[in-house]
Amino acid sequence: MTPPKAGCGCHNNAQANSANNNAVPFTRFDTVKDGTTIIRINRIVDYGTIIARADTMRQWAQGSIGHPGGGTVQLTSNQRNIIINGIEQGPPYDGGSAVCDVTGIINFTNNILPIYNSTCKSAGCHGGRGPVLDYTKMVAGKNTLTAMAISGGRSGHPGGVLGMTSCTIETFKTWIAAGQPR
Repeated sequence: MTPPKAGCGCHNNAQANSANNNAVPFTRFDTVKDGTTIIRINRIVDYGTIIARADTMRQWAQGSIGHPGGGTVQLTSNQRNIIINGIEQGPPYDGGSAVCDVTGIINFTNNILPIYNSTCKSAGCHGGRGPVLDYTKMVAGKNTLTAMAISGGRSGHPGGVLGMTSCTIETFKTWIAAGQPR
């Protein structure tokens, strides 16, 4: 999937998912720690956030629905093709060059919470329309998470279909199989 170059301004700024802008942030800063200084190099595409909304993006690109956040945002035919082709190509873990490592200890704090914070927690999903989730709620929702992981997001999610990268699926399956360690 090619990173957005110019569009999606509401989703690619510091105000995304703030009190004044409930747009889901599709990019994040690539942060490097140099000694005690944190340097924000550039924005990188957060593929998990986009993939989690693949079905909605597909519907929008096909013209079945309007812009998911409302308003009058229209796609050109080229933009529609880019979105559809990107979804068909699949996430970078699925045939791309990115590596998914689910070896070692997979726990909530280091592995699951970052996925939740970047992919699920937003004003339009968990943190707004859907319930805010924490460790206790995710452990209690083991059956739901298992159904989502087994189906790749095609079923199990109470809010409807969502896309999941193979890495997200494997991370959740490994965490659940290990007894959902904190």
